Amino acid sequence: MVRRIAVISLVGVLCSAATTTTGSIAGTLVSDTGAPIRGAKITVNATAPVKSQSQGPAVTGLLQGSAVTAADGSFSVTKLAAGTYTICAQAGLAAQIDPCHWSQTPPQATISAGQNLSGIKISLKKGAIFNVRIDDPKHYLNAPSSVAGIPHISLGVYTPSGQYYPAYLTGKDATGSNYSLTIPQNTTLRFAISSKHVKLQDSKGNAVPANGLTYAFRYDSGVDNSAAVEFLVTGTN
Repeated sequence: MVRRIAVISLVGVLCSAATTTTGSIAGTLVSDTGAPIRGAKITVNATAPVKSQSQGPAVTGLLQGSAVTAADGSFSVTKLAAGTYTICAQAGLAAQIDPCHWSQTPPQATISAGQNLSGIKISLKKGAIFNVRIDDPKHYLNAPSSVAGIPHISLGVYTPSGQYYPAYLTGKDATGSNYSLTIPQNTTLRFAISSKHVKLQDSKGNAVPANGLTYAFRYDSGVDNSAAVEFLVTGTN
């Protein structure tokens, strides 16, 4: 009985010692005008090694912690082991650019065992919301296709370095679906859309090739880019 108690006591001491070695990263998230950004999701990720500058935007490792910014833009991510971390910020509703998606040098922080690092200030650049409307009044995306798999459409944007980011479904109604993606302004990008299950047509009535459509575009600051890029589903493959 005495030995069992001693073992339990020793384990408790070791666990207590282990928890004291974790630290935290705290700071503030602001826009490029200095205004605090509230409600943004902060993720702290293990930093992955960069193989080359042509690799594209930062590549992050496993998620280690997250937080949501307060009204004053402040955040704190706790229970972090010693190491170097890449900090990402997702503020889509404010049309701000996540530095982990669109920058070669996203914010990073290094902490030692048990260190509570504070005072980090992350500034996000203003972006634009790229909207895409897929009209499907005859519900071809719900109909069987001769091609194996669930009928769907692939659409997204390529960065100048070739990194691809898909547009996200933001809503559906009786006649189609809406997609969007926050993109940088004043930057030439390439939009790509394709589907092996359905036939597509652009807003001018031109059929999208069987192997998909890709074209360059840019959203300049000061220009109203709120109108969605529209496509019509005309049949199944």
